[in-house]
Amino acid sequence: MRRVSAWKNWDDSSPGDFTWGISLEGFPQVIMWKGSKEFYHGGHWSGLGFSGALELKANPVFEFKFVSNEDEVYYTYSLRNESLVSRIVMNQTISTRQRYIWIEKAQSWRLYASVPRDNLGLDRPGNWDIMDWTQGCFLTEKWNCEERRKHGFAKLSGLKAPDTSHSWVNESMSLNECREKGLENCSCKAYANSDVRGGGSGCLMRFGDLWDIRVFGWWSGSIC
Repeated sequence: MRRVSAWKNWDDSSPGDFTWGISLEGFPQVIMWKGSKEFYHGGHWSGLGFSGALELKANPVFEFKFVSNEDEVYYTYSLRNESLVSRIVMNQTISTRQRYIWIEKAQSWRLYASVPRDNLGLDRPGNWDIMDWTQGCFLTEKWNCEERRKHGFAKLSGLKAPDTSHSWVNESMSLNECREKGLENCSCKAYANSDVRGGGSGCLMRFGDLWDIRVFGWWSGSIC
C-alpha cells in the first residue's frame, strides 16, 4: 500500500511519520496515521464521497474519482479549471492535511480546506481526539442474540459512518436483504447501503465494536 507522507519538518524533506492513504483492511477507507497508530478516519467511499470527509462535496475547484475493484483501489482528483493552481500539504507540525489555492491578485496561497476538522472545538472527552473511544457509548447489558433478533436494528441518520476494518460487503443486495442477512448473523452490529446514490444499493455490514461514530454528515444506517 502506498501512502502520502509529510516532511519531517519545513527544513527536512525526508519522510515524517504523519501519513495518509487507503486502508485495504475490510472495506477500503481513507485513514491518516501518526507512526503506526491510526489518527483519523476519512471513511469509506459511499458513491458520492468519503463518508467522513464533508469537504469532498461538489465544488468549483476540483473533482474526484474513486476506483475499487478486484485489481486495484485508488483515489484521484483533478482541477476543474486548468488555470487554477492548487497544492496539498501534509503538515507534520499540526498533523493536518491542507489544500491551498493560489490567489493571483493577492499573490498568496489561501487555505481552501483542511483535514481533520471534525475533532476540533467539540465538547467531548479529550482522549477522543487521539482516537481513544473507551469513554464513549457502551453496552449496559450482555449481548443477547435472541433479543437482537426480536427487536432488530434501529435506524440512525446524520452520523459519521463507523470504521469498516471489520466489515463485509455485497454490492448486489438490496437494503432489505442486507437487514435479513444481518439478523441471521449474531456478530453483525450494523448495516447500510454500500452505495448511497440513486436511493441506495448494495449491502455493507459491520462486525465487532462500532468505532468513530459521531453526529456528523449524511451517513444513514441501522445499528443493533
